[in-house]
Amino acid sequence: MIQIKKREINPEDWNRTNKSIHQLCKHHMYYHVIAITDDGQQVEGMITDLDHKNVYILVPQ
Repeated sequence: MIQIKKREINPEDWNRTNKSIHQLCKHHMYYHVIAITDDGQQVEGMITDLDHKNVYILVPQ
């Protein structure tokens, strides 16, 4: 599992970090994943779509 911890970063690094996260999610489209949010919650499901602001995860009931 890959986890990116929240930290203070400058604006130049922010774009690079967002691109890295976007590429990571894009690479794992339609795979079973466990995403950890900034507040520590875990979301388990399958990445079905993403844009530059959101990752859409299909979560089983």
